[in-house]
Amino acid sequence: MREMMYFASLLGRGGYEHHAREVLRQLHKVGIKGMVKFHTKPVLLDEEIKNIIQISTSTEVSSNAPTFWLCVPSAVRYIPGRKCINWATFEADRICSSWIEKAKAIDLTIVTASYLKEAWVNSGAPEEKLAVVREGVNPEFFNPNVPTLELRWRGKEISKIFENRIMLVAECSARKNITKAVQAYLRAFQGREDVCLILKLGKMSSDIHKYVSEIKGLEKAYVFLYSLDIPETLVPQFFQLATHYYTLTHAEGWDLNCVQMGALGKVIIAPYHSAYLDYLDESRAFLITKNPKVPAQQDNNLGYLYENANWWNPDFDEAVEVLRAAVDNKQLAEQKRKDFNEYVLNNLTWNKQVDKLIDILVSRGFLDKLEILS
Repeated sequence: MREMMYFASLLGRGGYEHHAREVLRQLHKVGIKGMVKFHTKPVLLDEEIKNIIQISTSTEVSSNAPTFWLCVPSAVRYIPGRKCINWATFEADRICSSWIEKAKAIDLTIVTASYLKEAWVNSGAPEEKLAVVREGVNPEFFNPNVPTLELRWRGKEISKIFENRIMLVAECSARKNITKAVQAYLRAFQGREDVCLILKLGKMSSDIHKYVSEIKGLEKAYVFLYSLDIPETLVPQFFQLATHYYTLTHAEGWDLNCVQMGALGKVIIAPYHSAYLDYLDESRAFLITKNPKVPAQQDNNLGYLYENANWWNPDFDEAVEVLRAAVDNKQLAEQKRKDFNEYVLNNLTWNKQVDKLIDILVSRGFLDKLEILS
């Protein structure tokens, strides 16, 4: 059997939707027939994935083909007579009880990082029903040769004004730690004329103005706020404007933005915790290493998922020092940038991750063995 029922949302701009589209693209390329369900009409996508979605929505599969879900565990539904697999992610050191009950009931839960497998097991999920498959990047869209989508300020292109352009990309939520991240940037570069911060904020849960208004001292350094939606086809060009990618997040299930920035050849500044442990080290990024655990307190309607869980609190003073080093130590930054770019393009592409997914599904009897056409 080389077919499955594929349940995923394919339209939105979030990580799950992007993940779902790229996995579907690779499954189609290696000849696995998928019947897409639970989808929405695709817009502003590349033509290849539009065609794949169109083909897959009209595909029929056999009555015993497994169901493959790519969504939060609470959305998974068991269909009698079919094996049930879910590929999920989260951002804390423990998992809520309802998700653990789902992990016990279905046949396999795949998570996106090593620490998440540990979190599921420590919360009560059976280890034999868990596997890790990381997320990836599409080098056709994210590579150092992508053209730049320029932003202008006072009639000039930002890239012509600021030698160092640090980009922070996040939705407005407590987990992303935006206020502290911007304050660390302000402390690091107050009065500098060669550095700017491009703050790309999304509207996941709260008013962007609320977050920005809480940040004091914005007049002391250059900060550009960009809150408009960007079509997925233009995201690589927008990211290309940056010289550095920066995050001070409390936890990540993967951080697609970080890996995409790495594929573009950007310098990475990130805390060394959660999913970053799977692909960053001192040779590939400027790391904030002091990250004590604190109770997770999400401030949107998903807060209940974090009950009794912890995440990590990056040290402010170390963040300031690391930011300065990433900008001022050009030789070290160039070395780290090149090493991470090479690592991403050699190890973290979507085709390699889907190859691993298929190997797992074959080894557990969900799919027949097939030749992988990488």
